[in-house]
Amino acid sequence: MITLPLHKKLLFKYSKVIIEPLLRKFLLSFCFLILLYPAGSVFALEPAVITPETHQYHLAKHLEILRDPEGLMSFEEVRQAHKKGLFQPNQSDYPNLGFTSDTFWARFELYNPGEVETKWFMEYDYSKIDNLDVYQISHDGKIKKSISGDSFPLSSREVKNRNFLFNVELKPQETKEIYIRIFSRDTVEIPLILWDKETFHHANQNAQLFFGLFYGLMMVMIVYNLILYLLIRESVYLYYVASVVSFTLFSMTLTGFAFEYLWPEFPVWAKNSRPFFVGLCGATIARFSQTFLVTKTNLPRWDKAISFFIALSILCSVLALFGFFRISMTLVVAVSGVEAVLGLIVGVLRFRQGYFPARLYILGWSFFLIGAIAFCFKAVGIAPAVFMIRYGMQFGFVIEVVVMAASLADRVNYIRLELEGLNKRLIETRKEILTRLGIAAEYRDNETGSHILRVSNYARLLGIRAGLSDQDVEKLFTAAPMHDVGKIGIPDQILFKTDKLDPDERTVMETHTDIGSKILGGIQSDLMETASRIAITHHEKWNGQGYPRGLSGYEIPLFGRIVAIVDVFDALVTTRPYKKAWSVERAVEFLKDEAGSHFDPNLVALFLDILPKVLEVRELYPETVND
Repeated sequence: MITLPLHKKLLFKYSKVIIEPLLRKFLLSFCFLILLYPAGSVFALEPAVITPETHQYHLAKHLEILRDPEGLMSFEEVRQAHKKGLFQPNQSDYPNLGFTSDTFWARFELYNPGEVETKWFMEYDYSKIDNLDVYQISHDGKIKKSISGDSFPLSSREVKNRNFLFNVELKPQETKEIYIRIFSRDTVEIPLILWDKETFHHANQNAQLFFGLFYGLMMVMIVYNLILYLLIRESVYLYYVASVVSFTLFSMTLTGFAFEYLWPEFPVWAKNSRPFFVGLCGATIARFSQTFLVTKTNLPRWDKAISFFIALSILCSVLALFGFFRISMTLVVAVSGVEAVLGLIVGVLRFRQGYFPARLYILGWSFFLIGAIAFCFKAVGIAPAVFMIRYGMQFGFVIEVVVMAASLADRVNYIRLELEGLNKRLIETRKEILTRLGIAAEYRDNETGSHILRVSNYARLLGIRAGLSDQDVEKLFTAAPMHDVGKIGIPDQILFKTDKLDPDERTVMETHTDIGSKILGGIQSDLMETASRIAITHHEKWNGQGYPRGLSGYEIPLFGRIVAIVDVFDALVTTRPYKKAWSVERAVEFLKDEAGSHFDPNLVALFLDILPKVLEVRELYPETVND
């Protein structure tokens, strides 16, 4: 005989006395339930109790659903299927059966416990159902059949509304059984709501207000950016407008407003318009992204990928236009998802390249992408069809539209700053070119590089003293070194002659003003035009005895009169191979003597006022051996 340890004896006793009786009771109960209820729905759901105090009642928890894959079951067969318990109780607050071509039957009961008859609207709060057959069975066995769906024109509906509305009447103490046959080539949702009619009209007005604000905002953005396009003529605004228009129309097809207000008697087009506008929306938004982010230049490989999916989006629209709804709808959902991800990727890549307008683009695109993903999840039955998910794309697009409008303004500022920087670099380049040309001209003369630096600084000082604007002073300073650039075209035997020139040689030498003007003129640049005027007028004289035009007095442009004084002064006080340098005092006396004949007397007086500063510049840029 085997003796068990004490703890094993206790465990054995516990099992026999407590566990085994409980297990037997559980198994008996389970077997009883199996024998009592056939496979399928084990309980008939409780009727929805509707009283006069009821204003709105969601019927989801009372629904039983039967799948009819072939769509061949008759109404009587469906009733028999219910008696056999083949209907399945709905488990969701927002029944969403996903993207399917199966036929479904929904069943529920309504009970009026009151003493008066009540009248209701039963709303099928989803506008994208091809066929809805509603069977209402009264307590006396009478059957009322209503046929609706977006395969029929709006005029055939019991109540003219974007959603499907059916009149339901409940007599006192009546229980009414209702069956609904549902078929759609789109996503199948079963959002059934029972409304008190007054409450429905109030809720419908609120919905109209909400969507009115949404579509109103879209219209404002469309008109505003269309005006900007007409004013600025930048294609990015046109693509932005096209994307907002296409999304607005797509949204109207989703919510049923397009069918209610735009094409109520064209149900075939109403159905096919959804994938058509989805494809158009995807193509225009992707094209906007390409243009806004300048992907062709900066991300050429990604740009080609986007172009490929744009072509696929257009193909989807074309297929929808020719009636291939299911193919186009299936393809366009996949293509739109890829385009959404591509848009975000290229936005991030452009931002990493230093394109700062991309930061707002990424923000707006992220909101739209979240809404689009939520909508796709709802479409395939993964996410519940709650309000924020059902209209997630609209909410996301509103944010995107506003943020994208800001990003367009940011882009304009970015381009403006970029152009300002480019213009600044261009101006600096022009200045450098002018300076280098001036130096080149001096190498063809007996003068020096230091000479043009002094002349330009003298001219700036005199321009400031004469009251010129900062902009004009800067132009004068930059253009003055080019005053003798025409000497490049003078023959060496004349240009480098140390003796006095004969009359014919003097005539040739004087042509350097016309040569300089031709070299510098004819360019669409205010700076170059200024340099050209200085080159041709700085040898004109106040008394009209100068060359090449014989201008006198104020006929001579101010810049030419200024350069004439500072050029002669610097030449007089500087040593040249053909002469010694004059003293400053002697040069000043010469300017005084020539005031009113050679030079503008007022400018000579102003030059003498700034003479100390002129001498400081002369010390700053002295003649050197290398000069």
